[in-house]
Amino acid sequence: MFRTRTVCIQRAASVLPTTTSTILPRSAKYPTISALRTFYSWNVPADTPRTTLDDGSVLIQRHHKAPAPQVLPASTLNNLPPALRPPHPASSTEITAAQLAELQKLRREDPDTWTVTQLARKFNVPPALVMREAKCPPARKRMIVATERERFERMSIARKVRAVDRIRRKALW
Repeated sequence: MFRTRTVCIQRAASVLPTTTSTILPRSAKYPTISALRTFYSWNVPADTPRTTLDDGSVLIQRHHKAPAPQVLPASTLNNLPPALRPPHPASSTEITAAQLAELQKLRREDPDTWTVTQLARKFNVPPALVMREAKCPPARKRMIVATERERFERMSIARKVRAVDRIRRKALW
């Protein structure tokens, strides 16, 4: 039923078998998915967790081991060039009720001066916290939309087409 063919290369008057392939009948030419094996399915460590799915296939879960943080010796740190910029201070998500009330009041009273970035710097919190706790006032939203609409209307046709194409591409992400 199966015939095996050996492909040979002649080199320096000697015949070396290089590859062996099997000629399968047409019905067995495409094996089922469960019969296919890859390099990784043969070389998986024994302690790797596995989960059997409903269809009988086995899901092999990979370990994501985080590298251990490297602590450089003091002698190495002393030999490094000076830092290009000062270290970034860590922002905290801790904010008191009084600070939150002040943040919301500043944003509501003058959103042009107290932008998200300015408020995040003032209270040493992430910008996401400012956006969540102190929403943009509706009047400012309308002003931003009107400004963007005017800017779009001033664009040439070619730039408008590129802008619309960019929006469509982002929508497909």
